[in-house]
Amino acid sequence: MKTDRGSLSVTLLLVLALAVLAMTACRAPTTPIAPPAEEPTEAPPEEPTEAPTEEVPALGGTLTHMTWGGAYTEADVQAFLAPFGAEFGVDYATVDAPAEMLAKLQAMAAANDVTVDTIDAGAETAFQAWSEGLLEPLPADVKADLIAACTEDLVTDFGVAIASYADVMACNADAAERCPTTPAEFWDVENFPGPRMLGIDDWYQNMMFALLADGVPASELFPLDVDRALAKLDELKPYVAVWYSSGEQSQQVLRDEEVVMAYMWDGRAWGLVDQGVNMQIEYAGATYAYDYYIVPKGAPNTAAAFEFLRWYATNPEAQAEWMSLIGYGTCNPAAYELLDPAVAERLVGSHMDVAVPVDYDWLSNVDPSVKERWYTWIGE
Repeated sequence: MKTDRGSLSVTLLLVLALAVLAMTACRAPTTPIAPPAEEPTEAPPEEPTEAPTEEVPALGGTLTHMTWGGAYTEADVQAFLAPFGAEFGVDYATVDAPAEMLAKLQAMAAANDVTVDTIDAGAETAFQAWSEGLLEPLPADVKADLIAACTEDLVTDFGVAIASYADVMACNADAAERCPTTPAEFWDVENFPGPRMLGIDDWYQNMMFALLADGVPASELFPLDVDRALAKLDELKPYVAVWYSSGEQSQQVLRDEEVVMAYMWDGRAWGLVDQGVNMQIEYAGATYAYDYYIVPKGAPNTAAAFEFLRWYATNPEAQAEWMSLIGYGTCNPAAYELLDPAVAERLVGSHMDVAVPVDYDWLSNVDPSVKERWYTWIGE
């Protein structure tokens, strides 16, 4: 067989070259190729988010509030109970008991069946109920918030002040021959004739009024000289045609001219002015005091009750509305800055130069027999 040496040589050379290349490829380390670097890009700006709104926890249930009736209850509902209930998811109910608050509270406690959560109680009732163990003490955090809003003077261990009011001389100028301007003139039945009206339960206010009429300086009223006060009241008693027991009654008898002058709550007297009665109202010798919002021991909804006290104290706008509606003062100083000056003039706080304060230290420690003497005297 014939062989082409040149072709064979070329073939051998190609085979050798390919073998060398294969060996090189097998021995060379392989390095992965990094992908091309991307240009850095800025993150898109985040959309601004609103701060989460703090939700008011719904308390639920019903808040039952004992109060004074008539226009007073209406003001409670409009300024306090309705907006509080809407904010906290609480239904509300009112119980009017203008002359029976302590008796009702005592009866509920004795039966172990307390049906009200908050009470707008006169100071005497509030202090007595506290001394009898009938009230819940304020939780520490609630009390701290009340003091911060209303000042320490207007907060006790059991409640917060509401309804600063005065007993004033009020005279229907269209019905009376002359209207008195001082306690002494109120006692002067000859020169200031006409039937009078006093509050049947206002025993210490009436005694203060009588002592002022008898010439005792305001700074020396306490401790009350009960014998002297009752002796002075003996002079006036035949001319007292009505002993009122509620604010509604006090307005009705003056409006209907059953009496021509009275020693009565200032808010009710100004209410008559708003009804078109020509009233002359005097703060000289007026005695002023406060009610208190209190929570009965064993109340069915204490959570809502204490939250209501806190809400009341820290809402000057609601307090200003309430004062404009009913004409009594409240506890938060900021509320007064929101009042129309004409409204502020109707509040006893504008007449402190002539009004006389009640001594609550004396009142809360007075022997119960003093009050008993008053009711005995009324019945004689």
